[in-house]
Amino acid sequence: IIFSFDALLIRLAGVSGFKAGFWRAGFTAISLGVVFFFLNKAKAIEILKKDYKPIIIAGILWGLSGLGFTLGVMTAGASNALVMLSISPLFSAAFSFIIYRRIPSWITLLATVGAIWGIWFMYHNELETLNWVGLMFSLSTPFFAGINLSFMRTHKEVSRIAIGMAGGVAGMIFSLVGSVGN
Repeated sequence: IIFSFDALLIRLAGVSGFKAGFWRAGFTAISLGVVFFFLNKAKAIEILKKDYKPIIIAGILWGLSGLGFTLGVMTAGASNALVMLSISPLFSAAFSFIIYRRIPSWITLLATVGAIWGIWFMYHNELETLNWVGLMFSLSTPFFAGINLSFMRTHKEVSRIAIGMAGGVAGMIFSLVGSVGN
């Protein structure tokens, strides 16, 4: 539900994909930064110092996923970008298996097969006319989100709010770099 409103706001913004990505990431960084520092008060800096490596790694993955979503909405359309989010469990299960040797549950595999079949069913008649750049942006969202979910599963003690805040900062940086020359 949240991503549906997010996609609508991205489309209504009427700006380029990288500008929309910058502002989306910026508001995420600011709002989650306020929440993080408000909730943790004096311990906030200590938390950031202690867990800075996983926060940075997960933040980079979060930022890449968010920028991919924004660019996917702008190039492939909101519906395509939202549908591609449904295969995040596939990437999460795959990376958990490849990197951490965790065997996915049968329900995860069943959900993944169902999501892939549903996407194929919806788009198999349109394969010749697909916007492949938009598809790659849309696929980058569940790809990086899946890696991030797998990574965060092994770092359960790390503040999710701090990761979201770092993801907003990373998304702003990636958007600035991507907008150079546009």
